[in-house]
Amino acid sequence: MECDNLKRRIDELTFGGQGVAAMRDDLDACRHRETALQYELEQARHALNSIKGHHDFMMREREGQVVMEAEKGDHEWQARLADIDTRYKMQLRHLSEDRDAAQAECDLLRRRAMSQVEDSAYKQQLAAITCDRDRDNREWQLKLQLKEHELDEERIRFGQEKREKDARIRQLAEEKRRDAEQSEDRLRTSTKKLEDRMREMLDRREQLSRQLADKENEFDDRLKCKGTEWRSQFDAVEDNLQSEILKLKNENALMNSNHTIETDSKVQELRDELRKRAEDYETLSSNLKARIAAAETEARSLATEAKNHDNNMKDEREKNRQQQSKSKLQVEALERHLKEENDKLTLAQDKFHELSSKFKSELEKQVKSMHEDENKLKADNRKLLSDLQSMKQEKETVVAKLKDKEKEHKQHLEKELKAVEGKVKVRLEKSWVEKLKRTEESAAQEMERARDGHKRVEGDLTREMQMLQKGEVESKRLNEEFKKKVRQLRQSELELQQRLTQMEDSKRERERSLSRSNSIARANSIISGDYTEVTPDDVDRKELSTL
Repeated sequence: MECDNLKRRIDELTFGGQGVAAMRDDLDACRHRETALQYELEQARHALNSIKGHHDFMMREREGQVVMEAEKGDHEWQARLADIDTRYKMQLRHLSEDRDAAQAECDLLRRRAMSQVEDSAYKQQLAAITCDRDRDNREWQLKLQLKEHELDEERIRFGQEKREKDARIRQLAEEKRRDAEQSEDRLRTSTKKLEDRMREMLDRREQLSRQLADKENEFDDRLKCKGTEWRSQFDAVEDNLQSEILKLKNENALMNSNHTIETDSKVQELRDELRKRAEDYETLSSNLKARIAAAETEARSLATEAKNHDNNMKDEREKNRQQQSKSKLQVEALERHLKEENDKLTLAQDKFHELSSKFKSELEKQVKSMHEDENKLKADNRKLLSDLQSMKQEKETVVAKLKDKEKEHKQHLEKELKAVEGKVKVRLEKSWVEKLKRTEESAAQEMERARDGHKRVEGDLTREMQMLQKGEVESKRLNEEFKKKVRQLRQSELELQQRLTQMEDSKRERERSLSRSNSIARANSIISGDYTEVTPDDVDRKELSTL
C-alpha cells in the first residue's frame, strides 16, 4: 500500500511536470507573440521611415519648384529690364545722332553765314533759326527728361513689386521651413517616445523572461532534488521492506524447520522410549511427566517469543506508518509550493498579457497619431500647393500687367516719335533745301581744300619715310658694329680665362717645387746643423729682383 501511494505521488508529480511543460509551451507562445509584435513594430518603423522619406522628397521637390520658379521670375524680370534698357538706349542713341547731325548742319550754316554774309536781314534770319533750334533743343531735352523720369518711376515701381514678391517668397519659404522643422520635431519626438517605450517594454520583457527562467530553473532544480530524494527514499523503503520480508520469511522457515525437526526427534524418542519402556511404564512414569513439563515450558517460551516477534512487527509497522505520514506531509507541502508557483506563473502571465494589451493599445494610439500627422502634413501640402497656385496666378497677372504697360509705353513712344519726326520733317522741308544747296557748294570748296591738305600731308609723309629709312640703315650699321665689339670682348674674356688658368697652374707647380726644395733644404740643414726655411714670399722677391 505504501509503495502504491508513493507511486501515485510520483505520477502526480510527473503530471505536475507536464503542467510545467504546458506552461513552458504557453511561455513559448507568448514569446512568439512578442516576436510578432516586434515584427509589427519594425514594420511600423519602416512605414514611418518611408513616410518620412516621402515627406522629405515632397518637401525637396516643393523647394526645388519654388526655387526654379523664383529663378525663372528673376530671369524674366532681368530680361525685361534689359530689353527696356536696350530699347531706351537705342532710342536715345538715335535721337542723339539726329540731334548731333542737326547741330553739325546748323554749325556749318552758321559758319558759312558768318563768313560769307554780313547783312542784317541774314543775321536776323540766323538769330531766328538759332532761337528755333534752341527752343527745339529745350523741348527735346524736356521730353527726354520726362521719359527718363517715367522710366525711373517704372523701374522703382518694378523694383518695389519685385521686393514685395521676394519678401512674399521668403515668407513662404520661412513658413515652409518652420512647418518642416515642426513636422520633423514632431516626428522626432514621436519616434523618441516610441523608441523609449520600446526599450522599456523590451527591458520589462527581458526582466520577466529572466525572472521566469530563474523561477523555472529553481522549480526544475527543486523538482529534480525532491524527485531524487523521493526516489532514494522510496528505494530505501522498498529495500528495507523487502529485506525485512525476506528476514521474516527466513525466520519463519527456520522456525518451522526447527520445530518440525525437534518434534519429530522427540516423537521418535518418545516412541522409542514408549516402545522400550512400555513394559516398564510404571517405573518410568515420573520421568515421562518431568519430560512433558519441560516440553510444556519450551512451548510456552516459543509462544512468548512469537508474541514478542509480533510486537516488534507492529512497532515496525507503526514506524513505517509514521514515515508514510511524514512523506505525505512533505508531498502535500510540495504540492502547496507547486500550487503557489503555478499561481505566481498565472499572475505573471496575466501581467504579461496586460502589458502586451497595453503595448498594443499604445501602438494603435501611436499609429492613429501618425495617421493624424500624415493627414495634417497632407493638409499642409495642399495649403502650400494652393499658395503656390495663387502665387503663380499673381505672377501671371503681374506679367500680363507688365506686358500691357510695355505695350502702352511702346505705343506712347511711337506716337511721340512720329510727332517729333513730323515736326522735324516740316521744319526741314521749309529751310533745308537752300541749306542743302549752300552745303553742297561749301562741301565742294572744302573738298578742294582737303585735297590740297592731303597733298601736303603726303609730301610730309614721304619725307618722314625717307628719314626713317636712313635711320634704319644707320641702326643696322650700329648693331653690326656692336655685335663685332661684343665678339671681341668675348674673345678677350676667353683669353684672360686661359691666362688665369695657366697662371694658377704655374703657381701650383711653384708651390710644389718650393715645398720639395724646402723639404730637401730642411733635410740638409738638419744634417749640417743650420736651417733657414724658404717661403713663397722669398721666392717671389727673388723673382722680382731678377726681373
